Amino acid sequence: MKRNLKIKDLPEFERPREKLEKTNINFLTNSELLSILLGSGIKGTNVKQVSKNILKKFGEKLLDASVKELTEIKGIGIIKAEQIVASLELAKRFIIEDKSKIKILDSNDVFNLCKDLINKKKEHLIVLYLDSLNQLIKKETISIGTVNSSIVHPREIFAPAFLYNATAIVIVHNHPDGDSNPSKEDQEITAKLLKLEDISGIKIIDHIIISKEGYFSLLENYTQNRKIDYFKSGYEQITLSEYYPRFYENELSKEFLNKKYKDSTFDFREIRQTNGIHGMHIYPAVMAYPIADFLIDEYSNEDDVILDPFMGAGTTLVEANIKKRYSFGIDINPLAELITKVKLTPIRKELLKKALDDILTKIKKTEPDIATVKNLHFWFKDNVIAELGKIKKIIWELENSDIRDFYKVVLGEIIRSTSNSRNGFKLHRYSEKDLMRHNPNVKKLFEKKTIENINRLDSMKSVISKKHWYKIVKNISEINDKKVDLIVTSPPYGDSKTTVAYGQFSRFAIEWLELDNVNVDRESLGGKIINHPVYDIYSELLFDIVDNISKQDKKRSNEVFAFFYDLNKCLKEFTRVLKKSGFMCIVVGNRTVKEIQIPTDEIIIELCKKDFFHHKTIVREIPNKRMPRKNSPTNIIGKTVNTMLEEFIIILERR
Repeated sequence: MKRNLKIKDLPEFERPREKLEKTNINFLTNSELLSILLGSGIKGTNVKQVSKNILKKFGEKLLDASVKELTEIKGIGIIKAEQIVASLELAKRFIIEDKSKIKILDSNDVFNLCKDLINKKKEHLIVLYLDSLNQLIKKETISIGTVNSSIVHPREIFAPAFLYNATAIVIVHNHPDGDSNPSKEDQEITAKLLKLEDISGIKIIDHIIISKEGYFSLLENYTQNRKIDYFKSGYEQITLSEYYPRFYENELSKEFLNKKYKDSTFDFREIRQTNGIHGMHIYPAVMAYPIADFLIDEYSNEDDVILDPFMGAGTTLVEANIKKRYSFGIDINPLAELITKVKLTPIRKELLKKALDDILTKIKKTEPDIATVKNLHFWFKDNVIAELGKIKKIIWELENSDIRDFYKVVLGEIIRSTSNSRNGFKLHRYSEKDLMRHNPNVKKLFEKKTIENINRLDSMKSVISKKHWYKIVKNISEINDKKVDLIVTSPPYGDSKTTVAYGQFSRFAIEWLELDNVNVDRESLGGKIINHPVYDIYSELLFDIVDNISKQDKKRSNEVFAFFYDLNKCLKEFTRVLKKSGFMCIVVGNRTVKEIQIPTDEIIIELCKKDFFHHKTIVREIPNKRMPRKNSPTNIIGKTVNTMLEEFIIILERR
């Protein structure tokens, strides 16, 4: 985990210059653009953090910041301050100059602005980005080469519109062969873009094709009017979608694909997810800690409040504390709460070692304290029960509650590994043959795991922030409105029947450690069946999926709907506690039910579109995660399908 590392020590996907080289500039954040302008930071603070400090202090007022004001920020000298002020002034002059000179009122204005395309030997796709008065903000070349719907991605056209705060666009491209009539490909890409007009909020005024014989306006062609004005009633911008025939509508995706892309740098194949403090206790389907680390760094500032409403083993809370953020965590699983607390509670190494010596010394002479575990002798061998019971009794006698909790976490891990259940997220007993070979040495495993965890916790002492609190609450209702700056979370990907049965995974530890008696799987999302339709949830995509599953299995369709019904209730609460313009980053997988893949990422975006602006979705492969990669779609013995091989990192901003 990085702690104020130099830029060169960061992963490539976090270095602004490398990101600019590999992606479109529109995907860089304001702090990354400013980092490139600054070039370097200062000792102990890299350039990204310096940039964030500048943006945190000035916000939109940065455009009017003076050299003197900038030099008041640590790491900004006179030369860097002058570079910033000069760059911003230059940008302002260009914008002012452009707006004062160019207004796009009809197709002829577009042609005059782009007639240099007549002599181009390759096809060029140009987009004009306009404000609400049809004044030109930016003329940008999107691609050079063949212009068709399979090569030109809508993301490349719409993304700059958000960057420039444009309200409308005009699409322009040339035909080097001299024929200005639209091709089938021209029609297809226009139809695809128009399908996304409502979702994006960006009006498409016209699509113009330029050639040596002149130009062709799709707007004028479909209105049969060679003199149509780009305004209605003199002030309202016209839109091509009002006139353009929807021949291709049924072939187009409902999802706003221009913001969804794969990024292999988020696969983290070379990073072990159990590194350091995150390996203290195994837990199913945890968020990869570099993802939490990146999202917190990218979408929040020091002293902000972070929320993980499905905190699991506390990955987000740990990373938030290290990055000097306050945090809230919520989870219905009492084992998750215990693990998170122990990870964030510093204890002196020598005290933990002394406690270990005492435990190992007393084991032989201690009578076991046997826990009330359902089917105990089915799931544990007699000698294992006795050894676990002895260790449990000694731990319960420890006076210091923090040390006692530390050893409960160690014991929780050993309980699982010494049981008669095969490794996995659900409980499956070893075969009789494998059971004969299963003879765990409880004492040795306990000692080994304790030493590992002592070292893990000790590694936190130099990075943990005692100033920045974390709070684990039982219910999100305990958090005030607009209290949270950033939500980073990875909810269950489906109900426990087809994804991760957190309750089964945690059952032995919960019972042995005498934690709160909660039916985790029953209380999880989708644990209680809802017979749809229910009218306070709206997603066309969800209802289509549920109806298709229902044709095969009504019970399974109700279970799927129940999951999203519960998730939607959570999303409403997330909206309540998140500040305006705060970000919500959700990591999900798309599971398969009855051989039908459920696009959970797209459904979430649809459920949130009223209150959130969707920035992007990053797609990553899952190299190693404790969760099922196959399940049975039909309950036919031996028949399985892939469940989740990818994760989707959804970035949403509160409106």
